[in-house]
Amino acid sequence: MGGIGKTAFAQLVYNDGAVMAHFDKKIWICILKVCDLRNVAKAIIMGLAEPDRASASALNHDSFTLQGLLGKICKDIERKKVFLF
Repeated sequence: MGGIGKTAFAQLVYNDGAVMAHFDKKIWICILKVCDLRNVAKAIIMGLAEPDRASASALNHDSFTLQGLLGKICKDIERKKVFLF
């Protein structure tokens, strides 16, 4: 369903100051038609990480299960308002 402006609309919402004032963190994740849920979870964790946080770089290891990554996301967003697009 390409060409009807979904991404353009999403970008307008994502960058709107009035909308974003309600969230603690905003994250934009690009997902391909064929996606690996572990890579999506890793991208979300990277988006939640502070720029100087070394723990985010530890996600390069393949030993993390999807369940473990989802648990980390739940822990990282606890009590936060997150806008994920």
